[in-house]
Amino acid sequence: MTVKQTLTPLSASRISTAKGCSWRYWCNYGLKLPDGTNDGSSRGSVCHTIFEVLGNKRHIKHYDKIIAEQDIFASGAVKRLVLKHAKNLEVDDHENLKMIREMILNGLNYDFFGQSMGELTYSASELDFDLTHEDNEIKYRIKGFIDKIFIFDGGKRCLIRDFKTSKKKYDDEEFKDNGQNLMYCLAVTHLFPEVKESCAEFLFLKPELFAEGPQRSEVLTKEELEGFEVYL
Repeated sequence: MTVKQTLTPLSASRISTAKGCSWRYWCNYGLKLPDGTNDGSSRGSVCHTIFEVLGNKRHIKHYDKIIAEQDIFASGAVKRLVLKHAKNLEVDDHENLKMIREMILNGLNYDFFGQSMGELTYSASELDFDLTHEDNEIKYRIKGFIDKIFIFDGGKRCLIRDFKTSKKKYDDEEFKDNGQNLMYCLAVTHLFPEVKESCAEFLFLKPELFAEGPQRSEVLTKEELEGFEVYL
């Protein structure tokens, strides 16, 4: 009797952890020990929750009010949601809330619905994927969440946006071979095979970094994506 092997789901963060420290990887994914959080990751969690909610066109009135007044607390519903999640994650003090409000507003101000790209074929917020590929020697399973995705130019081109709440941008080496960029663009080839060109941009939301604009990757070639599949 042959037992089919279950492929380990690979995410960009899982690969990054494995490359950085095998012991931390084993603790997180082998022993499944609780991973201690910090204010930075908790602030990021609050921000991503609001982006997901406001990415739904049903809540456009809240988005419009926030943009008009340039304050996320202009919407009572958004204010309550932020305060609830911030309290649960213990980042509801004055300084953390100030940073959360600034970062969310920056994300909403930056072409949040992709209006600058012309007519969109498809767009989504917090698109999750769990994809398995098995073809001879190339076998892998990838999963993750794409913060924002915009498909335009008649469905041929795709821009992936990832919101970052970290304190610094990628250096040249980190950006050159970025695992998230490769993972997300590969996922797009599975989800939207009609797309011919895709790239990712990383929008850093802290005010001093946001002012510099996003870091946007070059369009990945077919050969680069195939090489990443071999790596996986």
